[in-house]
Amino acid sequence: METSGVPEAAAVGEADVQVQVRFVTELPPRYQVPDTVFALPGHLSRYGLSEVVNSLLQNKIPETSEESDGEETRKHIPFDFEIDGELLRCSLHAFLTRGGRSAESVLTVEYFLARAPPQLKHEDETHQWVMALSGGNEYCYAGLADGAVRVYHEDVSRCVGVLEGPVDAVTSIGVGNSEGPAQVVAAGSMDSTVCLWKLSPSQLPVQADGSPTVNTALHSLQGHSGSVTGVDFNREGSRLVSASYDGTLRIWALPELAGKTNQEAEAANVKRQKVSTQDDEFVELEGHAKGVSCVAWPVDGTIFSGSWDNSLREWDAATAQKKRTMHVGSTAINCLACASGGTAGSQKNTDRANLLVAGCSDSLVRVWDLRATGDAASIRFTGHTGFVNSVAWNPSSSMHLVSAANDGCVKWWDLRSTVPLATLARPRGEVESLKLLAVDFFAGGRCIVSGGSDCKVSMHMLREATAE
Repeated sequence: METSGVPEAAAVGEADVQVQVRFVTELPPRYQVPDTVFALPGHLSRYGLSEVVNSLLQNKIPETSEESDGEETRKHIPFDFEIDGELLRCSLHAFLTRGGRSAESVLTVEYFLARAPPQLKHEDETHQWVMALSGGNEYCYAGLADGAVRVYHEDVSRCVGVLEGPVDAVTSIGVGNSEGPAQVVAAGSMDSTVCLWKLSPSQLPVQADGSPTVNTALHSLQGHSGSVTGVDFNREGSRLVSASYDGTLRIWALPELAGKTNQEAEAANVKRQKVSTQDDEFVELEGHAKGVSCVAWPVDGTIFSGSWDNSLREWDAATAQKKRTMHVGSTAINCLACASGGTAGSQKNTDRANLLVAGCSDSLVRVWDLRATGDAASIRFTGHTGFVNSVAWNPSSSMHLVSAANDGCVKWWDLRSTVPLATLARPRGEVESLKLLAVDFFAGGRCIVSGGSDCKVSMHMLREATAE
């Protein structure tokens, strides 16, 4: 066992306790420390451990060109640490004793580059409450209280398009056929309709005067008797599910939209009007006792819905029959999202592909493992102090999610810790009671986009701590 000289960067309290630690990492070889067991002071937490790893790497990391009193210095690299699937957010000794482990236990500690705080990239003033957001790889759609949908491109610091059609506030947005040459965009509204556009994103030019392109809805799905609160497409983009305050869900067979994108219709000088909806085919799903607040269609066979009747329901999309009900005590479900499993290809992401997150009126964010039985949530995040209005998973890492609430904050969560990675608190300014109503990931998971009652679409870039 090695007890090499390492720095002790923490308050005195458990200094006499020695904890045995073995470091492991998936980082490149130049960031790998010797594969041996170290005896470290028990009071060290993640910041002290980061100094330990930096000390052990001092002969492997090249010196920087920065000068301090004429001498070259090495840049400190911030690391984060995971033990048994949990981020270390206490001292080593506290972690050891909390789990009932023996003092002779050897803790296997995985380290990786820490996340830097998200950095504000851009804010767009919309002059209307931002009610809904849907982020993608290239484009982000923001639904506003006046019924318009604004379109943003990841490389352009302004709105590049406006979608018109709803006559009341847009409450939800879904995007289908994201891999095809054109995208079908759906927006649910307080006017009880779902408007549809068929867009070729590469053909969303900014006008010569700098104003965004305006596109009118090609079709409107009508039939709900209350506000449409949620929309989502199946994976093929051939069907769409809508949720409504009227207590029902509807699965719609989407029309062909005349075979034209909005841009093609414009080029052909076609008069674009809302198509008659009397022949639209749908299947109705009934069972919730109150309004349905949110819906998700993660895989073709399964739909999930949340309601103000304090329940989550799983539906068979083929038979329109309820498969499962999960009750959440006395709190309403305001929003939900399903994890996709991420794109990193690791077993950790695969294991989390069966997770569902919901934001609730009791200020909690709850996560369920859908493979488990029973109603109890696997994880409960308790950082918000107001209704949670929106949640979203990172498409590239299903261990990371975000939430937005009436407390005016966006919180960035990691499933391995109940302490948020970051809290994005918006300056209230003249807004006395700032509410954040929508949040999503954008640009392939590299950006957090949010909006609410301050009438701004804000984009924060995610950054990994520099390793140079």
